[in-house]
Amino acid sequence: MNRLRKATLDDLHQVVVMIEGAKQLLKEEGLTQWQSGAPNEKTIKQDIQNETCFVLEVDGVVAATVNLSQTPDPNYEEIDGFWQNPEAPYVTIHRLAVHPLYRTEGLGRIVIEKSIQWAYENNIMQVRIDTHFKNYRMIYLLQKFRFEYAGVIEVDDPIDPKRNAYQYFIETF
Repeated sequence: MNRLRKATLDDLHQVVVMIEGAKQLLKEEGLTQWQSGAPNEKTIKQDIQNETCFVLEVDGVVAATVNLSQTPDPNYEEIDGFWQNPEAPYVTIHRLAVHPLYRTEGLGRIVIEKSIQWAYENNIMQVRIDTHFKNYRMIYLLQKFRFEYAGVIEVDDPIDPKRNAYQYFIETF
């Protein structure tokens, strides 16, 4: 059984392991995303304290993580492109990572699905996410869910700040 729940400080180590594993995978794929030091343990601890960090349990084992924020993302204020319905509330998906032992289990898809469900249950009908333009694994996943490309934003990354931004509108779930 898969269950998405808010992370606690007891989950901190496991979440950090997943983030570090994702950083290594991105590096091996030649991506600059997450290679400037963030996200890190301090970021994750703050996410947990802000109650925006979630973990996906698979049969009671923490196997994936995601950050779901209802706070407007300042990086999304300026976009080379356009947001549809820009004033509507939205949930931002950040820091999605799957434990290295579970990478072939399709958990990224489950995390996206459960994130959309979480937004719906919280009466938020728009989901946004951004990723590196060469993060083909994430782009493919977003396309499967029919996220719409909105344009290019810039994030606080000294190596390569440009990210492709996407949005999804929940009609029914």
